Amino acid sequence: MKYGIENRLQLVTEEQFKRLKKLGFDWYWALESIRPTVALALKWIRDEKEIKNSVTFFDVVSPTYMGRYQVPQVTDVGERRLKPRTSYDAASSSDYESAESALLDELLAILENK
Repeated sequence: MKYGIENRLQLVTEEQFKRLKKLGFDWYWALESIRPTVALALKWIRDEKEIKNSVTFFDVVSPTYMGRYQVPQVTDVGERRLKPRTSYDAASSSDYESAESALLDELLAILENK
């Protein structure tokens, strides 16, 4: 079975990679000069920054992929809890990769403004 470029996971853009590094992204592998995938960057945000996120498929009027996320808040006693609202919607798109990249951009903006 041959895999073309269309079957590979999407890499973060150069700009996204710079922003990730400023936020402390340090999940590297053997080839540190290669940008990580968008999926890995989103996992890093889930695991290290504790912001739940995912891309979901909706087919109400037309097929649409939408990024969703939950940002924890710190309570009076210092515990991190999710805000009462179940989730926030990021930009949507007709293709998964665009929705995933838009979700990453939105989460990077949130983290940069903390």
